[in-house]
Amino acid sequence: MKRFFFLIIVTLFFVISAQNVHASPSLSTSLTDRYMLSAGSSVRVERTIIFTNKLNDHIIESYTLFFNSQSVPRNIEVQEDGTEASYVTRRENNLLALVITFKHPVQGTGKEKKLFVSYDFDGLVNNQQGYKELVIPVDPKNTEYEQYDIEVVAPSNFPTLGLSKPRVSTVGDHIYRWTNVQTVQDQSVYIAFGAQALYTIELHYALKNEDDVPHRYEIPFIPDGAYQKVYIESIDPAPEKTRIDEDDNILGSYSVDSRSVKNIVLQATVSLNTILRSELQTYLREKYKKIGMSRYLTQENYWSLPQSLGEFKISKDIYTYVVNTLSYDTSRINGSLQRMGAAWIVQNPNRAVCMEYTDLFVALARESGIGAREVIGYGVTSGDTSLPLSFLGDVLHAWPEYYDTAREIWHPVDPTWGDTSGVDYYSSLDLNHIAFVYHGTSAQFPLPPGVYKLKQNTKDVYVNSTMTMPQEIKKLVATGEKQRFTASKKNILKFALRSESNTVLYAVPIEVIDERGKTIITHTIPILAPFQTKNVSIPIDISSRVVWHGGIYTVMSEGKSLGTI
Repeated sequence: MKRFFFLIIVTLFFVISAQNVHASPSLSTSLTDRYMLSAGSSVRVERTIIFTNKLNDHIIESYTLFFNSQSVPRNIEVQEDGTEASYVTRRENNLLALVITFKHPVQGTGKEKKLFVSYDFDGLVNNQQGYKELVIPVDPKNTEYEQYDIEVVAPSNFPTLGLSKPRVSTVGDHIYRWTNVQTVQDQSVYIAFGAQALYTIELHYALKNEDDVPHRYEIPFIPDGAYQKVYIESIDPAPEKTRIDEDDNILGSYSVDSRSVKNIVLQATVSLNTILRSELQTYLREKYKKIGMSRYLTQENYWSLPQSLGEFKISKDIYTYVVNTLSYDTSRINGSLQRMGAAWIVQNPNRAVCMEYTDLFVALARESGIGAREVIGYGVTSGDTSLPLSFLGDVLHAWPEYYDTAREIWHPVDPTWGDTSGVDYYSSLDLNHIAFVYHGTSAQFPLPPGVYKLKQNTKDVYVNSTMTMPQEIKKLVATGEKQRFTASKKNILKFALRSESNTVLYAVPIEVIDERGKTIITHTIPILAPFQTKNVSIPIDISSRVVWHGGIYTVMSEGKSLGTI
């Protein structure tokens, strides 16, 4: 479903003066916009505007709204001071003008006029199965109103409130209200219903070996994220080996015979959530305690600047600078699109696409001592031109993440969509950004799904919304040779642990017991990906008074046997 961004421009006609019509020495104005949502995608908009004449010699005779939209307003109704009023529409410079001439012009100090205009818009609500969202444009003259409020009224069967940007002021009986909108800096108000969005994903990879000898290739599967959980349904054929790289990408390894092509198909369900995943937060905290953040502070290719652009103390300042400095260039979206990097876009700020918005953010963050990296993934837009996609391959998108040291997570932001849509994409994203790969250690690798093609015009990324929540499967298999220990000496317990689970597992508890049922060792594996086999080696002190020195040992996890060694 397409999200429509429409512009409403308001003008009033003065007999004496053409001064500012919202807040001026001659006029004060208050505005309330109410959006009545339906079960579908249409919205009934009710606009109530009250303006008060401040000068005796001013006469207010008419009111005009200009609509610039991909959807034409329907079922227009107008009331002037509580009674039905007439209007005319006309086209002016590709805008639809709705002109209301007052039956009773406003003349005299303190005289008020109350105008009520309502109309229907189709396609305004983006429906992703159980997840619904609405983007409301803020009147471009919002700072000139005495009072400006926005209300959203949702049906009682709508999901609960998931996100709102700016934060909603009051909530009551399915009514969501933003007050004092005249003080906000955002160009749009965003509201989403539902704390989770589910997507089925099918990815196609074509690995072509043109050499006379076999080669081994690695391809990325869909990774987890702070707000993203992946359920693997199938990978055909299964990878010969799976590993997790420094950026927590999941890489599958395949050998391809000489002069041949191997095709791989991955099917998965991705759950995007508004709630931070605590298990991933714990994993990242422990990980970076050990290895630090230095790899995310270096000036890599595409993320280097010839000179400083100023002092940025916090990530919000960097985001604001990028949004305010760069402009999106749709003319670059063609078959010859190339990534230009941060240094180039500083010299050409009006020629940016999502890659340069991302590169400049990462470069400035790293220069300021803030860990940052690039994400390449899929933006669910349903063709909305205000949310552009511009990465090579299938219709992919790029956005940055910075490491939030207070919350100990990678926090995603999207300066591209923040610039083009006017929505705040710093405090949070929406539930439409699906991460495919992370680029932190390298600015280029791994290449994302969607670029492993034999022909450039093939479609290899399929994403659809769903309401079917997959079942999480946890299955681990432990194998190994018979253990031989020497009493009263340090020994190494060795076995292989393979995950046949359909999700990434974190903080996997391991317990090894002997034939008598006594625990000889406990251990925790920080992370284990689907199809991954981890060779486990645990130092162990064997006391002849505690355990058997040989025999069969059972590897356990959460009370379940994983196998014997």
